[in-house]
Amino acid sequence: MSSTDTQKNKWMKFYFIIYFVAFSSPTYSGQGPGLGQIQFAQSEVFTQVSQLVDNNEHEFLPKDYPGRLRYGTNGVTMLNGYILGVFAPDSGQIPGGWFVLDSSNPRNLSLVNRIYEPDLFTADRSSDRLRTKDFSEVHSYGLSENSLVAIHNIRGIEIWDWSDVFNPVQVSKLALDDIVQAGYGNIPWHVSWQAPYLYVARGTSGISIVDTSDINNPIHVKTIPTSQLGGFW
Repeated sequence: MSSTDTQKNKWMKFYFIIYFVAFSSPTYSGQGPGLGQIQFAQSEVFTQVSQLVDNNEHEFLPKDYPGRLRYGTNGVTMLNGYILGVFAPDSGQIPGGWFVLDSSNPRNLSLVNRIYEPDLFTADRSSDRLRTKDFSEVHSYGLSENSLVAIHNIRGIEIWDWSDVFNPVQVSKLALDDIVQAGYGNIPWHVSWQAPYLYVARGTSGISIVDTSDINNPIHVKTIPTSQLGGFW
């Protein structure tokens, strides 16, 4: 990541925003309704058809956590017919949570579920289980069979089972060594899941490889330093 990226707070808008573009595609089938098919006028093709903004209205995201930057999201994925994403403060801050959206009407998205467990006292927490207290901004999702989703957090990685969108299960967590819990250097930044291995981009530390043969007990195999990666991070 270049030094320019570290200055992104000067221009980023800290609100939750998702754009949908009108195009012809088959409906995604699964547990949820998928992306609904709407008849668009020719003039609407490849244009923005809806915009979802959560400016402290708290319809989709909770109130910003005290002392943190605003909640937002860096990306979503489609899983079992629903839009699934992680929200968190910017700049590697914690905590955060999950949100699930119904996109059967792309012009009018609706919240299906939100998992927000930052502490034991926040008023709009979804439970006291503390499963999302380590959530930081997520840049990618690792998807596997049986509705498994792997993400990175401020300490390492974790695996969730989203077979039931209303009752997801945190299967396991793994803390990686020598994590610096701030900024853009030595922290988990991206994940890519090529089972049984989960690859975790860790900024200045390189790439960590995690064996997920047993999803209940992921094992850190090794970390390849940037010196062996052409200096890229």
